[in-house]
Amino acid sequence: MALGFLTTYIVAVQNNHVTPYLPYISDTGRNPPESCIFTIICSVSSFFLCLIVYRVCFQAGNVPVVHFMGAMTIFCGGVLYAWLQSVVSYQIYHVNLTHHGGSISVCFKFFLSILATVVVVTAVVTGAISRNVPHSQAGVLHTLSTWSEWLSACTLTLFFLTLHTDFRRIQVNVFVQLRVNEGIYTPTPLNL
Repeated sequence: MALGFLTTYIVAVQNNHVTPYLPYISDTGRNPPESCIFTIICSVSSFFLCLIVYRVCFQAGNVPVVHFMGAMTIFCGGVLYAWLQSVVSYQIYHVNLTHHGGSISVCFKFFLSILATVVVVTAVVTGAISRNVPHSQAGVLHTLSTWSEWLSACTLTLFFLTLHTDFRRIQVNVFVQLRVNEGIYTPTPLNL
């Protein structure tokens, strides 16, 4: 997802649709052709993140209320998920802290959760204030808001990458049973 946002940023700058000095992520996907790329990225992400991201696909200039609802859902939901996953990881590793790497991973997750909370709150507050003050006075707030939005996206993406340490300990076994005329054959395991 981060690579996709970077792609729309590059295309938008190349087409002079945004200034190269850190625009909002959604501004980079406002005009064609980058709006198509932006929508594809968000649609694929929504598949992997269970439809939460879908509202972000609405361009801010076309349907701002739905876009902002989606952005708030993804960023605030991401922060909430980061905190919940950090607590779960802590409880798992607290029971069995036999690996030094596990405690580092848990601490790093809490650090990212704190950072994500700070930057999301900063992005929301400064973004809301910058939209309600005269354009000439909104410069610093707008810049802080865009920096915070980008840092939020990067922090949450990095947090999701930390889940590798949790998922590498999971093994999934599926047993398939073939029924033929009410007789059941022995299960055949499929390792995924």
